[in-house]
Amino acid sequence: MSKWQRYRKRYSTVWESESDLKDWIQPVAGHESKAFCRLCQCQVRAHRNDLVKHAATEKHKRNAACYPNTGEFNDSTVDFTTEDMTYENKDRSGSNDHDYSRMLSNTYNPNYHHILPALSLQTLARAWLQEDTPAFDFAGFVVGDGQEVGLLLMKEAGIIAGRPFVDAIFKELGCSLKWHVQEGDYVEPIKTVATVTGRVRDLLLGERVALNCITRCSGIATKARRLAKIASASGWKGTIAGTRKTTPGFRLVEKYALLVGGVSTHRHDLSSMIMLKDNHIWTAGSVTKAVKDARQVGGFSTKIEVECRSLDEAIEAADSGADIIMLDNFSPKSAQEAASRLKTHFPSLVIELSGGITESSLTDFCVENIDVVSLGVLTQGYSTIDFSFKIRKEGHDPKNPTVKTVEG
Repeated sequence: MSKWQRYRKRYSTVWESESDLKDWIQPVAGHESKAFCRLCQCQVRAHRNDLVKHAATEKHKRNAACYPNTGEFNDSTVDFTTEDMTYENKDRSGSNDHDYSRMLSNTYNPNYHHILPALSLQTLARAWLQEDTPAFDFAGFVVGDGQEVGLLLMKEAGIIAGRPFVDAIFKELGCSLKWHVQEGDYVEPIKTVATVTGRVRDLLLGERVALNCITRCSGIATKARRLAKIASASGWKGTIAGTRKTTPGFRLVEKYALLVGGVSTHRHDLSSMIMLKDNHIWTAGSVTKAVKDARQVGGFSTKIEVECRSLDEAIEAADSGADIIMLDNFSPKSAQEAASRLKTHFPSLVIELSGGITESSLTDFCVENIDVVSLGVLTQGYSTIDFSFKIRKEGHDPKNPTVKTVEG
């Protein structure tokens, strides 16, 4: 037990209604002695004096200045029901547009691009471009080397995400790019979100690769933001998370999109955390042996999560020293009962629910004693956001390419 824990300092939900704290503070699952700053993405000791000191730091002030409207939004002021949030990207009724846009836009957007390794970005961009043009660019001969301007248009409402990857793609081609919106912004169509300048053949080499990336990244971020707001509106204080069910070769983009959307990435790969699933346990012979062997190689610095199909398995895993228990494919009622039993005997245990959870059933699982709800649908069941890329020409309206002249 840490010195701070011995002093019995604990997170207080009262802080969430206090004017100087409520817009950036939230609890840390499994760590009652800590609070989480949503602006700085860091943990702070759960004592009001420490929170006030943190708010006075230059880093916090800079981040707060980047998101000046955070004080205008409080989850408790959002007025909509789960039924109101039924949404299909291609067919949205006008009556729900206002609620939907409020739900997605009333938030702040941390600068997550700082965590993306520059080398990885350029390596991905180069690989994508090489895949799309492995030999001759025949169409490039038609357009030539003249300097042109391309407009990136967002044609569908949603959260824009993927700017660093688009930057890397056009940087690889020697083009310059200027953004007109911020990463994580909610954008109403049709809007020019970026202007790209370069040789026309280079602009067109990057066109489809950039569109493929930003349409998918924005689609994931939009769905993530929607699910995060559904969970938050229910009053639940836990964490929505993705899974490792990602597209091979595209995981960095998809995990980044989850962050922009406002949910947790879960573990990034097999080396980030040990997760013991049914096949591991069956092969090892028991939950206890699987956890013991995992601890031997993972050491003190690597968390262990165990996927459990019953309360008995969960208790055995917790007794064996697992840090996180995943209740897999539990019904809402059985999950709540199991979580309550587990928290009574293992109060610091992190409890995750996963399996069979959909957008419509999400709030049934966002209940007391559940710390994390993970959904594979975040990276497997999203709809892309429609973008297009048009070369700017006099007398041509890129928002309506069938019109040959622009009036006015």
